[in-house]
Amino acid sequence: MGILKDGIQFTGSVGNISAYTIKGSDKIILRRKGGATKEQIATSPRFERTRENNSEFGICASTAGRIKRMMRCVDNMADYNFTSTLSSLLRKRMQPRDTVSERGRRGLLFSQHAALLQGFRLNLKNPFESVVRQMPICSIDRATGKGVVQLPELTPGVNLLLPPNPPLYRFVLGMGAITDIKHNGRDYTEINPKPLPAVFSTATEWHGNQQTFNAQRIELPLELPEGWDTTATFLLFIGLEMGKPLTASEIEEVKGRGCAVIAAVG
Repeated sequence: MGILKDGIQFTGSVGNISAYTIKGSDKIILRRKGGATKEQIATSPRFERTRENNSEFGICASTAGRIKRMMRCVDNMADYNFTSTLSSLLRKRMQPRDTVSERGRRGLLFSQHAALLQGFRLNLKNPFESVVRQMPICSIDRATGKGVVQLPELTPGVNLLLPPNPPLYRFVLGMGAITDIKHNGRDYTEINPKPLPAVFSTATEWHGNQQTFNAQRIELPLELPEGWDTTATFLLFIGLEMGKPLTASEIEEVKGRGCAVIAAVG
């Protein structure tokens, strides 16, 4: 893979070279086409390790996408495409902890290793803890499916370091559930394919960027369906969203200017 720095700027394909950009970078990435055929990778003994890697990479990528969809209420606060970073975390840190399954079939055991996700940031430039200098206190009650967040009193310029623009801010909070995933000998599947509670999200009122935020206690009550998977893991996420007024009664969220984090797991 190469990065085009100077000269002709283009994206697309020219001969056996593909050029493209990725979110969060202004560089143009160059990649040469070619390599083994699809049939060779699927059947040749010398590509056995490749098949193992592809299998494990695939479930990590799809699970990262699933978590991203769960976090839709704070997704617009990300300043880069965090899905690949999340997938890499699952692939390199969580999957190797499945020491029972053979390579190529290792699972994602959230019920045992969910702590790896706590503190996951959706931002590169201004992570949540660098903006909100006094972290909220979070708790999750597994028996009732309720999350509780205690947002502290926050004073702009003191323990809340907001960008100068846009002029408004608020907190957005959400909670959802994910279950363990293992290989059944044919493909990856949920260990307990039982119902999961729907994602719950809420938000505070908008505040001016010079206005103190008074301490608030916010509850995130999930509605637990009958027969739900009691081994599922809860993820609680918090975002600081920036906004600008369009009219006297309408406020537009500004994408990529806030920040968000997976604040608690349980």
